[in-house]
Amino acid sequence: MRVVTFNIRNSKSLDGELSWQFRAERVCALIQKLQPDILCVQEAFRDQVDAIAGSLPKHSWFGVGRDDGKDEGEFVPIFCAPHLVRSGGDILNNSSSKFVFPKQFPRDLPRFADSPAPPTERGDEYCDTRSVNLMPNGDLNGVLSEGLIECGTFWLSTTPEVPGSRSWDSACTRICTWVELAGLRIYNCHLDHKSSEARLEGVKVILKHLRSREVPALLCGDFNANPASEPIQYLLLEGLNDLAEGTGDTFNGFMNPAVFERIDYVFGYKIEEASSVSVYGQELASDHWPVIVDLWEA
Repeated sequence: MRVVTFNIRNSKSLDGELSWQFRAERVCALIQKLQPDILCVQEAFRDQVDAIAGSLPKHSWFGVGRDDGKDEGEFVPIFCAPHLVRSGGDILNNSSSKFVFPKQFPRDLPRFADSPAPPTERGDEYCDTRSVNLMPNGDLNGVLSEGLIECGTFWLSTTPEVPGSRSWDSACTRICTWVELAGLRIYNCHLDHKSSEARLEGVKVILKHLRSREVPALLCGDFNANPASEPIQYLLLEGLNDLAEGTGDTFNGFMNPAVFERIDYVFGYKIEEASSVSVYGQELASDHWPVIVDLWEA
């Protein structure tokens, strides 16, 4: 299973020849090339979400705008390949702390055998939690014959259930979107770029929700924090694993070496390691490079 996290640089920024209108096709072509099973995107306005959805026509996606919980403001959407959404069974082969997957399988075939789905449990009471069916490129109204999943969005604030809320001197409203696919939760976030307190408190809000169900989880996103920073060290001390450790810088500032830094991550909860990891720096499509984590049977 291939997991990709990618900050695509928002479409409102005035970057001259590197503005979204000149990069959109390049970003979408790169995403297609990477063939993600799970794609977590940061800094995407609705027009960008729609563009990526068009490039991944069979994927389902979930997300809301951070300003109003609907369409306004940046999204942190999660795109899921159809075999994951439709899978009726547990996509883990056992309940141990390590992922176990088939060694090989064609990309155009379902990867997980049908089996009874685990019982649905709700997350923390403060979260925007709901059970929905998604259809390819659907928001919340599509219906699949199989594969009911849970999904939601909460705000990284002292009132996570309140759309548009912010705390701890955060420069921007910040959110975390999540989906649950039969025994695996995926979280996508974009932490504040100015307030160190907001970054630390934000990961605490996320971790509280993540631990509301004792199932394996992936926490992806742009943390605006280097590996030695307090929020990253907090996650490690709390038992999450940096699955892309050692991959190098992920922020490139549109190829400004003075600002190169590793600030994008894929963490595993009850997932110990990945079979391969990389930062795809061969093409300049954004001011971040995508981080790729493959989870296969050892």
